[in-house]
Amino acid sequence: MPDPAFWTTLISTSGALLGGIGGVLISHRSTLRRDLAQEEQRHRDRRLTARDETHQRMLAAAATLRVELEIICQRQWRDMDIRVLTIQQHAISVGVEATQLAMYLPKPSATLARSLATAASALAAEVVKNTEMGHVNGPEMQYLGGFVKAAPDFREFDRILDELCTSVAPEVAPAKELEPVTPADVQRSGSRWTRRARSR
Repeated sequence: MPDPAFWTTLISTSGALLGGIGGVLISHRSTLRRDLAQEEQRHRDRRLTARDETHQRMLAAAATLRVELEIICQRQWRDMDIRVLTIQQHAISVGVEATQLAMYLPKPSATLARSLATAASALAAEVVKNTEMGHVNGPEMQYLGGFVKAAPDFREFDRILDELCTSVAPEVAPAKELEPVTPADVQRSGSRWTRRARSR
């Protein structure tokens, strides 16, 4: 029959071994949870960075499109065909960036982004529709520059862009309201200063 001391040693050793294994498992689970949380945070940060960069590119494309549209309506242009093509390309850029931005946004804001892409295309189409291209005129073969017969209406485009920028802008946490100072607070503060003066 084994010595009782043997069983005592075996039980003690087994307990220590199991305790060590349990500690390792707990530590491993804690490390795994921490690594998972860090990876999720990195993923959120990367997604937020991509969203902000796409938003900035979309704003730049929208501003460029608007400037080009305003300029083309100012007078006649000998290179009107090139200018109209340029406006179409800028409208495409707005559409691409707005569509990409929609992938990073919740549904209401994503809908606004896609609406902006549609509005940009509508502006370009309106200019094409209302543009008289340059042509040669009269027996002297004088070349007349092209011109836009009616300027496009920017109101819908601007409205959607403003709403989209407001929805994409990061939310600012409201300032914490300060609690009013009571006479008891003043008395406690005076007591602390009095004790400090006495201790010096």
